[in-house]
Amino acid sequence: ACPGFFGEVNPATMVVTDASTPGPFMANLFNDSRLASRIPLVVFHYFPGVNNTPTNPMRKAAFGPLVLNSNTMCLMPGAPVVGTCGKYIKTEYANCSFPTNANLAFGAIDLDANYTVRGSAVETSGIVKGCENKVVKQTYYCYRRTWPTGAPHVVDCSTCDVQMTCAELGQVYTNAGCCGQPLKSVSLTGFTGLTCLDLRKGHQATKCCSNASGMFLS
Repeated sequence: ACPGFFGEVNPATMVVTDASTPGPFMANLFNDSRLASRIPLVVFHYFPGVNNTPTNPMRKAAFGPLVLNSNTMCLMPGAPVVGTCGKYIKTEYANCSFPTNANLAFGAIDLDANYTVRGSAVETSGIVKGCENKVVKQTYYCYRRTWPTGAPHVVDCSTCDVQMTCAELGQVYTNAGCCGQPLKSVSLTGFTGLTCLDLRKGHQATKCCSNASGMFLS
């Protein structure tokens, strides 16, 4: 259902949610102040029947570039806050009645927690209401971007608390021999497929050039 992301997603039994993007950030992203006070804010990346919900046209309009499959309407991970992990939960259910008539903000956001459990933390939010006792398995996926555009990098969730200042990033860039070699691979804790160009763009995106003591990873 979600090609290229979140492992194998059974289109009939699995749900992918994200509650890790801060409400105020989402409010600014979508120019909708209602999102600012809903914390955690659960986003449905996929659930069986999401393509048939009344708000599906809004989903296409709001998340068009993130749609992985026009039939299932699964959304790829955005992890929109540069340097910060986006945390995604894939939940498998048995005999769950999924909210196919859901009225979702922008076709994806459970604004008032009408369809999902809103816990006290990201990790305890996103279970489909009415199916709390029908959970078979949960799997966590983490993604982190080093610059604003393109797909984020998959990372080991255990490294999401790793922090790095702009000055430390510069040292990594130098030690990796990146100068003049933008496509050279770089080894950075938790990341896979990272290149020198990614570090350079991330350096610019987080305004490290004018603030060496600022945070690159936070």
